[in-house]
Amino acid sequence: MTRRALIALASLALLSTALPVFAADVAIVSSSDIIPYNTCIDGLKEELSDLSLQTTILPQDADDAREKVKDIRGAGARLLIAIGPQAAYALAREPGAVPRLFCMMLNPEKVLGSVDAIPGVSLNIPASLQVQKIKETLPGRSRIGVFYSRQANQ
Repeated sequence: MTRRALIALASLALLSTALPVFAADVAIVSSSDIIPYNTCIDGLKEELSDLSLQTTILPQDADDAREKVKDIRGAGARLLIAIGPQAAYALAREPGAVPRLFCMMLNPEKVLGSVDAIPGVSLNIPASLQVQKIKETLPGRSRIGVFYSRQANQ
C-alpha cells in the first residue's frame, strides 16, 4: 500500500507539471546508502522505468548536503523524491516550485515541522494494523511483542 501510494503521488505530481522533459524527469535524493533506502530506490526505478531518473545520496555533512540539493534542484528535474528524514528535511528547506515527495520516514511532522511542507508516505503504521498483519502472517502465534509509544499512538 505504501509503495502504491508513493507511485500514485509521483505520477500525479509529474502529470500536473507542463514542463518539457529534462536530463532527469525525477531526482531521487536519499539520506543514506542503506539497504531499506536502496530497496525503495529500486522499487521507484522499476515503477518509473518510463522516466529518466537521477539518484543521489546526500553527504553526511549538513553544508555539503545543502550544496548538493541546490545542484539537484538546478538540474531541472520535474519531480524531487526524498528518501529518509535528512533528504526530506533538505528538500523542504530548499525553495522552489518543483513538486516534492517524501518516503521512508517516521514522524514526518517532527522533521518537516508541518505535514503540508511536502506530501508523502509516512512509515507510521497504527498499532492495530500492525497486530492485524502479524496475526495474518503468523496465525499460529499466541503471543507477540510490539514496540509501543503512548505519544506516537494517541
